[in-house]
Amino acid sequence: MYNLGNYPLMIIPSSLPPLVPSLLQARACATRPPARGSVDRRMPSSFRLLTAPCAALARRARRVEPADLHNIGPLLQAMRRCLLATKGEGVAAPQLGTLLRLFMMPASKPGDVHVVVNPAILRASRALTTDWEGCLSVPGYTGLVTRPRSVRVAYETLQGVRKEKHLTGFAARCFQHELDHLDGRLYTERVKKGSLVDVSDEETRQPVSVARQEGLAIVEVDMR
Repeated sequence: MYNLGNYPLMIIPSSLPPLVPSLLQARACATRPPARGSVDRRMPSSFRLLTAPCAALARRARRVEPADLHNIGPLLQAMRRCLLATKGEGVAAPQLGTLLRLFMMPASKPGDVHVVVNPAILRASRALTTDWEGCLSVPGYTGLVTRPRSVRVAYETLQGVRKEKHLTGFAARCFQHELDHLDGRLYTERVKKGSLVDVSDEETRQPVSVARQEGLAIVEVDMR
């Protein structure tokens, strides 16, 4: 569903062999942040999709450095498996418990994915648009979110090549949603008040109370 037209991002083909075991057991987390001033480049031995409330989802991810790429393969495969198995529109590294500025989106060819490293928004349009959003880390809900209609973005490939692209419409929305994850924000913080809907049962789609909506926008803060 990410039709980027002439704006190709880094693609991982579907032919890559799986490197990690199944990860589709969503859970809340209890991860401990690294000591102040330290950089922990170790990768987890396994990956799980984190769901709110979770302290890790509220932390700002750090920049991906060349040293991180030596053992990043398992993370990329875990993200790809998660994205394709859930038919999601995107997944960010922090959602799998890894605080790196990296996210992944589906490519036009089934099974392929785009990898976006160290993304940034350079300019955003004054024109805004409102549409429905959901999130793998807030399962069972959808809500209306207002965002800039178009954005000029910068990012790197896995080879460290810097790219700039102009994105509009759905592609721009998805880029902004995933970038929020890297900054420790969930889409529920931006949902128009009173618009959140419980879609856990497609037949009964129930509006969510404002109090419940505000509760879903709060991510458990780790004070350790």
